[in-house]
Amino acid sequence: MKFSEAVQDLARAQEANTPAAKAKRAALSDAYFAGMERKLQGDCENWLRQRGYYSRTPENIAAHWKDGKWFIHVHKARCNPILLDLLILDNGRYLEVELKTRDGAMSTEQTLLCRADGLVCRSLEQFISILRNWEVK
Repeated sequence: MKFSEAVQDLARAQEANTPAAKAKRAALSDAYFAGMERKLQGDCENWLRQRGYYSRTPENIAAHWKDGKWFIHVHKARCNPILLDLLILDNGRYLEVELKTRDGAMSTEQTLLCRADGLVCRSLEQFISILRNWEVK
């Protein structure tokens, strides 16, 4: 189902305040925020690339193994509760970052990891500020 069709379907469902209508609203909201979070993740990865960080892939390892500035993006993080979204490596130092939209909820594991030594970023601007401060330490 296309997004526009889902919006129209939601509008029809909102006419009735039934459990089915509530489920449709929740599903559309989840899809919307998941899309916003994916965009935030892509924007942050692009900014890292512009700063000279490389995604840790076999090709990049072979080509840039001496550079020392890497990032690892955990895809399908819901299936992997042991790492936050981004692990950023810079010559022996690391920073672990969870990327969330303004209203995005964190799992119990994500909350605990952020309390320990990870950070949560809810915008590209916040991510850039945190990374710039971390780079100069």
